[in-house]
Amino acid sequence: MKLKIFIIVSFLTSILFSSEIFSQSQTQINFLQQRDADENFKKLREAWIEQMHLIEPGVNRKIIDNETRKIKAELRQNNLKSLFKENPKILEDDEIIAGGLLKGKWIERGSNNCAGRIHTADIDFDRNLIYAASAGGNIWRGTIDGTDWQCLNNSFKISNIRMVKIIKKGSINRIIAVGNSSHVYYSENEGITWEESTGLDNFHKWGSIKRAILVSNISNEIYLLGNEWDYDNWKNVSTIYKSNDDGENFQNIYNSEVDVDFCDIWADKYTNGKVYFIHRDTLSSIDINSVIDKIGLIDLQQNFDLLNRIYLKGNCYNNNKHLVLFALDRMSYNYLVFRSTDEGKNWEYRGKLGFQPFEHNSMAVSVTNPNVMFFGGVELYSSFDGGVTWKKRNNWWDYYGSIDDELHADIPGVDVFKDPLAEADFTLVSTDGGLYISADNTISVLNQSLLGLNISQYYSTFTNKNDYTKVYAGSQDQGLQRCLLDSGKLLSFEQIISGDYGHLSSSDDGKTLWSVYPGFAHVYLDFDKTNTKRYSWDFEYNNHLWIPPLIEDPIQPLSAYIAAGGLDNGQYIWHLKCYGQNISAVYLNYNFNSDNSNSTLSALAISPFENKYFYAMTDNGRFFYSDNSGFDWSETEQFKGPDAHYFYGSNIVPSAKSPDKIYIAGSGYSNPGVYISYNNGQSFIPIDSGLPNTMIYEIAVTPDDKYIFAATEVGPYVYIVSQNSWYDMSGLNAPDQTYWSVEYLPDIQTVRFGTYGRGIWDF
Repeated sequence: MKLKIFIIVSFLTSILFSSEIFSQSQTQINFLQQRDADENFKKLREAWIEQMHLIEPGVNRKIIDNETRKIKAELRQNNLKSLFKENPKILEDDEIIAGGLLKGKWIERGSNNCAGRIHTADIDFDRNLIYAASAGGNIWRGTIDGTDWQCLNNSFKISNIRMVKIIKKGSINRIIAVGNSSHVYYSENEGITWEESTGLDNFHKWGSIKRAILVSNISNEIYLLGNEWDYDNWKNVSTIYKSNDDGENFQNIYNSEVDVDFCDIWADKYTNGKVYFIHRDTLSSIDINSVIDKIGLIDLQQNFDLLNRIYLKGNCYNNNKHLVLFALDRMSYNYLVFRSTDEGKNWEYRGKLGFQPFEHNSMAVSVTNPNVMFFGGVELYSSFDGGVTWKKRNNWWDYYGSIDDELHADIPGVDVFKDPLAEADFTLVSTDGGLYISADNTISVLNQSLLGLNISQYYSTFTNKNDYTKVYAGSQDQGLQRCLLDSGKLLSFEQIISGDYGHLSSSDDGKTLWSVYPGFAHVYLDFDKTNTKRYSWDFEYNNHLWIPPLIEDPIQPLSAYIAAGGLDNGQYIWHLKCYGQNISAVYLNYNFNSDNSNSTLSALAISPFENKYFYAMTDNGRFFYSDNSGFDWSETEQFKGPDAHYFYGSNIVPSAKSPDKIYIAGSGYSNPGVYISYNNGQSFIPIDSGLPNTMIYEIAVTPDDKYIFAATEVGPYVYIVSQNSWYDMSGLNAPDQTYWSVEYLPDIQTVRFGTYGRGIWDF
């Protein structure tokens, strides 16, 4: 196929990204390079997110959230079908919330240019279309030249997509989406409606999918490899399910006590051949009748007990069957590469890589040349000699100087296809900064995500209170971002600095902006005009949250408070103050972990009425209040966990109307997720009627205390005080996403939500 390369003019680079990352001190650049290249960085992020979702032992919060999403999706779909018959323009009308007690429109705001993580992708060469699966659980369709991106399941999230494939059924194009949450869905109308595959009930109870493959034969067989729970023998087992009807129904064909980390399956995309199955030191094949035939023991001249996390790939070009095995060496922590050129009868050690893959789809072998291999971690490595030597495609920081032709950091997926006209490889590389294409085995790459792939993952947003047209955002791996002119349409953002940033705070309406990165806090001066006045303070201790809570000092814009740990596992609040080009840090005297309860500070707040009233909350549900600016503290009695409940504190909002009223929110799986105090924190009562059991990341309260808006794991919610009840705000147009942040803009009666996968949305 002759590629249509659509290159967006390079002047976009100066608009979309700042060069400030290159003007930082060399010390700061080195810190970011070391931190973002650390393989444990991603694990710490995931552990932090899981820590928030505190829940009683034996309960799977993902099952609870998936069930909530399923109920909401079915209700929305039914409402849309019935209302659409009466009014075909129903999606253009106001959303009616709580039976008309609240009305408004959902408006997508962006970012339109700072794409987040893509997991995997597929190509329909017949129509020159790419189907990409985002970390937000959406399938996006765009042209091969990187234009006309459209979200196909905005109102229906598919969590942690492992595979997306297009199956041709005559004139029908069926989209298959396999989620790590052990659910499989398909659509035959480009995502307007979705059906769920049957036969995976045991998977749904407890389990996950490691690998999904499509075998291109007459029946388009789909195989799933994963793990689930054997409730009869009460143990974890690896399992394989198979569908021979284009993904509509699945049947279990294999169970084993071999851990799924020691198993993998692979089949060639283009030949009606075997499915190869490795289970520990045994290689087998699976035929069209689901018969598993043992090929033989795998002799790697290596003790299998010293290996872990096995991945199987291969190449069957011109019917020459090559198999490639990637395996983690427990001793050296290197990934070892083995290859067989005779269908698994003999194996040869080829080489090694000194890091782990980013995800299960991060490895691939060329479909036309068995000597070409790919292995993605923080950066992408390629081998052109069958795995003996490996070359880095580019350093992750090279992206910021050339975003159109250098790969972004983190490689969740590499998918290689055969160009049907050129008989050559066509490669899609999924990154934490969108999707790239290559026609020369990644020697050159082209960014397909420069415009329209709206999948930003935001932790925090801040709107300049003096000028609502200026919007700031802290993202996952796409750094601190800024838009200085709200055009009234989808916004493009300028990325000021790379990395993960949260807790955007300011006491002078956005002129001075504080933020937190995992490792330091920083402040920008005159951020509404420039990005060059930036100063930072590195954390002195490690015993704090991955992104610890930070709040602005209401009296001094150049000061802030942060819960950055302390010596000997102490938990202290630090007062930061910027002077000149430096930040000083002094911790307040109170140790919130003086009783060795393993408490970690998770939320801070200061009263808008009396600046001497401070509030703090810990990850195990303890609430503290101070009436002398944080020097002495009292703990709320009869309100602590996890013995009493499993509340994880993540947000404290003092009322702007009533001095003694305080709202708190957090994990609400095994207990209420939102509480209110009418006596300045001395006691709390739950307000959770109508709210599902889920995680509440942040709440915002209107100045008159009549409405509370909540950003939650399963969508946007509003508490209407006059009704003493919560209501789902999703309506017909809000994306089904994790809503991480929320702020209320009173002058324009707008609630602004930041989502972790579909950018910023206003109601």
